[in-house]
Amino acid sequence: MKVLDFLISEDGDRLTWAGVEGQQYTRKDGKFEWIKPFDDAVQLRNVGGFAYNGISQRLDGMEIQLMNEQTRKAIELSVNSPIPDAYIFGVPEIEKEKKKVLDDLEIEFRTAAIVSKGGNLDKMYDDFKKKYLAEGGSLWIEQATAIYNKEQTELKK
Repeated sequence: MKVLDFLISEDGDRLTWAGVEGQQYTRKDGKFEWIKPFDDAVQLRNVGGFAYNGISQRLDGMEIQLMNEQTRKAIELSVNSPIPDAYIFGVPEIEKEKKKVLDDLEIEFRTAAIVSKGGNLDKMYDDFKKKYLAEGGSLWIEQATAIYNKEQTELKK
């Protein structure tokens, strides 16, 4: 508990994100500045900076303070405008028969897209989508939508 208490404190948060003041960073006139070579994230990580710990995130901790303004605004937008998950509990019948085929098609597409050297990603995606839908993806979408609608109706009762 003492370790967790420290990690959630301002000092622990600052240590796990930015390192040791005077070694990895300084504060001049209240402004944060990296000390070279720790202005390079790789060098900072090599000595333990950015030792991210999901348990000890502070609402306005070093993680947020070290972000640029655009990233902070994007996070604020996502927090203030959440999109609910469209989760279903039931399993579409087609999934029992075609899950492996559909999963393999997706893995194949992702791999091809990642290793593509200047390929036309839009065409690759269109080709994947046509094949996916033809192999059972259309029926999966239809069945999953029906399950979702039924479950949402039941939740509202």
